[in-house]
Amino acid sequence: MASPSPATAALLDRLVAYDSVVEVGIGTRVAVAGALAARGTDVTATDIHSREVPRGVRFVRDDVFDPDLAVYRGTETIYALNCPPELHRPIREIARAVDALFQFTTLGTDPPAIPAAPETLPGDTLYQATERDSPGSARSSIRRSRRTAAGGGGDDDSDGDGSGDDGGRR
Repeated sequence: MASPSPATAALLDRLVAYDSVVEVGIGTRVAVAGALAARGTDVTATDIHSREVPRGVRFVRDDVFDPDLAVYRGTETIYALNCPPELHRPIREIARAVDALFQFTTLGTDPPAIPAAPETLPGDTLYQATERDSPGSARSSIRRSRRTAAGGGGDDDSDGDGSGDDGGRR
């Protein structure tokens, strides 16, 4: 097996610290997921299309715009390589919903579409989502929609402050 490129080696050094990871949008670039699995990390890969993945990597077909949160529960970090800006927010929402970190690289010179801390790696930049939106914003739409669909809730947030109460309005 050929040794990984400096960029791939640096990504592996960061991601191997986690016992369980999910790679979103694996496509045909399977080297990082395969190397993590070979090093003992529990790896799940997702994509909207069926994909072949290396031995030791579990594949699940999933769409980040309508995710199955069970796929992501229990993971420590969700990562995406060459992640286009339009996917940053939905993946961040998934990570929030399952209490995981979200780390990603971007396409070329695209900046992150969400607040993120950059780490310069050889040949790439790894970003980690950093802050949550303020109360009352459109955050956690996945969590709210899942709770509502499940008939749970009791979250009457008619005052729109994100607190889950109605601010005394009924």
